[in-house]
Amino acid sequence: MNKIIIIVIIALLGLTLSCEQDIEIKLPDPEPKLVVEGFIEEGGFAVVYLTKNMPYFSPMDSTLLQESLLISGAVVTVSNGTNTETLMPSVNPLVFPFFYYKGSAIIGEAGKNYSLEITYEDHTLKASTSIPPSVPIDSLVFKTMLPFDSLGYVWAYVTDPDMLGNGYRAFTKKIPKEYIFSHQFQSVTDDKLLNGQVIEFPLYHGSGSSLVQAADTTDTDQGRPDGPPVELFFGYGDTVVVKFCTLDRQHFKFWESTEQQVSSAGNPFAAPTTPLTNIEGGLGVWGGYGVAIDTLIIELPNDPN
Repeated sequence: MNKIIIIVIIALLGLTLSCEQDIEIKLPDPEPKLVVEGFIEEGGFAVVYLTKNMPYFSPMDSTLLQESLLISGAVVTVSNGTNTETLMPSVNPLVFPFFYYKGSAIIGEAGKNYSLEITYEDHTLKASTSIPPSVPIDSLVFKTMLPFDSLGYVWAYVTDPDMLGNGYRAFTKKIPKEYIFSHQFQSVTDDKLLNGQVIEFPLYHGSGSSLVQAADTTDTDQGRPDGPPVELFFGYGDTVVVKFCTLDRQHFKFWESTEQQVSSAGNPFAAPTTPLTNIEGGLGVWGGYGVAIDTLIIELPNDPN
């Protein structure tokens, strides 16, 4: 009887294996569209990066981005409802990608709306955003993380206004090593569960995006083999500047959906997500930031002896 069962199992396995075949799926190329990554901060000028989209599985490197995807011949205008300015092409070799469009006349103000219009060849893109009132940082505290005794995260404490729907995004930089803010992965949060309460959250040293330079990685500590890279931590002697930003709902939903997509990449069991753009006629985001800034000097603890 046992021999019969074994023979049947082997036969079934052979039948299963004989039915296997390689399946090639050719995905259609996406419709050509322009991609916007732009913002205007409270107290700052508008900045817009403009690129082309590309197929999902296409190879990607910095040379391709700089030479083939960046768009340098567009007309980019921003209006606050009273004044309109044309953003000028700009180059900064310390920011990647190097080419972008920047304003010099309209300064971001809390409570105001800002419209964006881009024309390039036969493309016309439009978007609008607002700058919500900023929310101050109550305090910043440095906390070490095991197994380290000198490295850790900066914890920020913020009192959320008693009005549901506030969205937040945080950036950091270490001075004097860095002069451009970077954001950490999963950089946005809202007050859905903590409306009107004190919100506390850890900030680690971000690696940035196309809008910011890469994080400083000159530290020599190695950290744990199974733990996060040591460059994500702050340490004694660092001076950390935290920029805590408020976002309107559309701006927040773009970054929330984008970060969800990035975090689920490669996971076959994750629900598919598509970034929620606010660009009419294109992809990406045009967003306003209310800005609150605070600084923490991480000093060595006093020796009790």
